[in-house]
Amino acid sequence: MVESKFIQRPWIEIKGMVNWRSMKDKILSTKKYPKLLHQHYATSTKFYNAKRHFKALKELVSNHIGKDLITIEYDKKKWISKIPATLSENNLQFYDELEFIFYNLRSCIDAFLWEINLIFKLECSKAAHVRDAMNKKCKENEINNLLTNLQNEEWFIYLSQIRNKFTHRLLFEIATAEDLKLYLPTMSLTKKPDLFFYGAEKEYELFNCLNELTKNVMGFLEKGYKILVLDFPKIG
Repeated sequence: MVESKFIQRPWIEIKGMVNWRSMKDKILSTKKYPKLLHQHYATSTKFYNAKRHFKALKELVSNHIGKDLITIEYDKKKWISKIPATLSENNLQFYDELEFIFYNLRSCIDAFLWEINLIFKLECSKAAHVRDAMNKKCKENEINNLLTNLQNEEWFIYLSQIRNKFTHRLLFEIATAEDLKLYLPTMSLTKKPDLFFYGAEKEYELFNCLNELTKNVMGFLEKGYKILVLDFPKIG
């Protein structure tokens, strides 16, 4: 039998995530959770990847490599965007970095949900089922309240919708650009059925958007780990 080989990647800790580190220490202090430490690092690594791609995106823009974005035309009367006939390799890198940021920011929340799945032994097959499972098994737990509130957080709805848009559409179908700045729909549009139709609304400057989303994701994770650290001796 041929032994399976897995790619080993470094385990990354994020500076400033105090409660994440406290949770790591709690996990290490017991042998009850053999898989949890790996999952705990998966969450922090995904968040690190989002920040890494954010840094790369800033460097591209500062070097004006993304300057051709201004050739994206937007017709507010027709509410459509037109992509340039040709895109340079640098432009495509710009788009890739942006997509990776949204993908990893959203994915690290799913990774955190998977930690909850392991800790509370919910036996969910998908991260999307964790909230409902927690509501049934541990309704009074503070983590359940955190997950319930998350579904109504505007930043989370926005992050999820934009990530989903990137999954099925190209950037130019979602965003507009001018003056070397890229704009996304505003968060106030999250309750509308389709973010594509935002032409008459205010636009959300890219780096303000990403800064806010990154802070919100980190804040959510730290709140969650603070609760888990306090509950850890009692759960499982």
